[in-house]
Amino acid sequence: MSEPDRTYLEVLENRVVVFDGAMGTSIQARNPTPADFGGEALEGCNDHLVFTRPDLIREIHASFLEVGCDAVETNTFRANRVAIREYGLEGAVVEMNRRAAELAREVTRAYASKGRPRFVAGSIGPSGLLPSSSDPELGNVTYEELVDVFREQSSGLLLGGVDLLLIETGQDILEVKAAVAGARLAMRESARWVPIQAQVTLDTSGRMLLGTDPASAQVTLEALKVDVLGLNCSTGPEHMRDPLGTLSAGARTPLSVIPNAGIPVNRGGVAEYPLTAEELARAHRDFVDRLGVTVVGGCCGTTPDHIAAVVEAVRGRTPKRQNDRIHPGPRVSSGVRASALAQIPAPTLVGERVTLRFQETEEYQLYLGQLDPVTQESGVRQRLENLGYLGPDADPEELDVAIILFKQEHCGLAVDAQDIILTENDSDYESYTAFDDDFRKTLVEVHGS
Repeated sequence: MSEPDRTYLEVLENRVVVFDGAMGTSIQARNPTPADFGGEALEGCNDHLVFTRPDLIREIHASFLEVGCDAVETNTFRANRVAIREYGLEGAVVEMNRRAAELAREVTRAYASKGRPRFVAGSIGPSGLLPSSSDPELGNVTYEELVDVFREQSSGLLLGGVDLLLIETGQDILEVKAAVAGARLAMRESARWVPIQAQVTLDTSGRMLLGTDPASAQVTLEALKVDVLGLNCSTGPEHMRDPLGTLSAGARTPLSVIPNAGIPVNRGGVAEYPLTAEELARAHRDFVDRLGVTVVGGCCGTTPDHIAAVVEAVRGRTPKRQNDRIHPGPRVSSGVRASALAQIPAPTLVGERVTLRFQETEEYQLYLGQLDPVTQESGVRQRLENLGYLGPDADPEELDVAIILFKQEHCGLAVDAQDIILTENDSDYESYTAFDDDFRKTLVEVHGS
C-alpha cells in the first residue's frame, strides 16, 4: 500500500490555497447545444461533457488556472450512479470520473511549477437522496447503498489521479458520512490514499437541510478524521460568517469556505448572482485573517474575475494558526446538535429510556410509533439507549427503535447493546471472528465511534 499523499496538506500548513470558481456557471456561459451534450436525451448532463466536449472542460479549467487559482475541481459533481440514472448512464460512472480527473490533470500539469503545485480535487456532490429523511422517496436508500455509490465514484477519481477527494454540498449528514466511508473504501481497494475535504451546505438559518447545525457537523466529521472541513454553496459569504465562526472556534482541522456569489435572484427567468468580485475577495480576506480559513474559492455564480480578485486578496496572508485557538473539550453529537461531555456546571446528565424492562411494557409499542420528546427534559445532554443485539440477524423491532432514535433524537445518542457479534452472514466474518481490538478500530474509523 502506498504512503498517503500529503502534498496538499503540507501546502495548507504554509499558505492559503485558492480553489476555482463555478463549473456549472462556466458551462452555461458557453451556451452548449444538445449536440454538445451528446444528443437531446443527454442535454443538461454537464458531467457527460468530459466525453463529448473535453475541449470545453479543459478551457474552463484553464480559465481559472490562468488567473492564479491553486486547485481545480473535476467536472463530476453529479457523476454518481443515483444522480445520473435519469440519463441512463449508470454504467459509465467509473470511466466518467476517471476521464474527468485526467482532463483536469492535463491542464494543471501545464500550469504547475516546482515551487507552485496545482491540485486536482475530485468533486463528489450529493446523490439527490436524503437517507435521514422520512420521505418515502427521498429517504428510500440505506447507508450501505450510499457507501457503495460513493465508493464507485471515488474509484474512478482515484484512477484518474486526483490529489484529494472533495465531498461537497452535503445536505444530509448521514449521506456525508456514507461518502467519507465510500471514499476510504475506494482508497483501500486501490491502495492509494489522498486527503478528504468534506464541505456541508447551510441555509440562511445556519443549518443543513434536515436541521444539523455547524457544531454537530463538525463533531461528526472530525470523528471520521476528515483532513479538511468546511462550508460551500447555498448562500453568499455573509450568511456563512456566523457558522464559520462556530467552526473556527472548535476546529481541529484546516477550514475551507467556498461560497456562492450571493443568493441568486430571478431576473427575467434567469438566475443571477449579485455578489461582485471585490465583495467576495473582501469576505475571504476577513475569513483568512480573523477565522484562520486556509482554503477559499467560489461556488455557484463565481467566474474567473471573482477568483482573480480572491487570489489578489489573500496572496501572502498568514491565516490564524490552529494553536491560537481554544479548542473545546470532548463533544458528542446527534444528527442535529452537539454538546460537551463536560458540562459547566456539572454534572452531565444522561437520560436512559429503552431498557429491557421497558421493552416488556405496552408503552414499548407506542414508542415504536411515536417517540415522545424525552430529551427535552431539563439538563439532559446525552441519551443512553439499552437495546439488544444489533448485528445482521437482529430483531427487526430493535432495528426500528434504533432508526427512530437516530432520526428524531436531538441529544448525543449512545447505544448500549447486549451483543455486537459477528456471524457467518457478516462480510468481515473471516477477518474478525471475535470482538477484538482490530474490529473495534474498524468501527471507530468507519463510523467515528
